[in-house]
Order: sequence, then structure tokens, then C-alpha cells
Amino acid sequence: MRDTQLDIVGTCDKIEIIDGKYFPISIKSSNPPLKGVWDGDAIELIAAALLIENEFDTEVFVGFVDYLKLGERRVVVMDANLRKSFFRILNEVDDIITNEIMPEIKKDNKKCHKCVYNLICNQEADFE
Repeated sequence: MRDTQLDIVGTCDKIEIIDGKYFPISIKSSNPPLKGVWDGDAIELIAAALLIENEFDTEVFVGFVDYLKLGERRVVVMDANLRKSFFRILNEVDDIITNEIMPEIKKDNKKCHKCVYNLICNQEADFE
């Protein structure tokens, strides 16, 4: 899906349509937090919701994150605060791209070894 006004492109793992309402579903193999969903998962879901709204000319009020390890589906309400967070991050990314600023590398050994950008980050760290 594409939103030319927001200049974003993306996919949604799954979309459920119930009584004419669209519900984006994000499927995760990671463990969930104790309550709710991870911030990154919520931001990803709001991006999918915005793309669905644009693509299907509808409004999306609720989405879900399916955490496969526990077999749990957790609700994400697409409220004004979540939308503001998404647009703040979108603006930060735009600044990084426009001003060609290299973002700070945050190392997390648990995640880094699985990351597809691991070699790039390690190469950048070697130059410092």
C-alpha cells in the first residue's frame, strides 16, 4: 500500500474486515511486554492503519498485535496520542534523510545478532 501525501509505503501482515470495519493485524514472533504492546509494534500498526485508511477510504480505530509465542492477541487503540507519536517519528526520519544525519547506533546484543543491519552497524562502529 502507498500513501503519496504522507510519502509512506508498507504492507500489513493481515487485515481482518468485520461488519465493514478494517482491523490491521501485526504478527510478531517475539515475546510481548507484560502489558499492552511494544511501542515499536504500536507505531508499526498505526502506519498500517494510516495506509489502510488511505487505500480503502475508511477509518481505522483499532488494530491488533498477535504475539505468536504466547498465542495472544493484544489490542491497540488508534488514538490521537499514538497518531501524534507516529507523525513525530516520521518527521524525525525525514530530518535524518533530508539532512543526511547518521542516527546514533544503540547496541543491544540480544537483538543485534539477529538484525539484518548488523554488519553495517558494526562497520560504522569500527570507523569511530
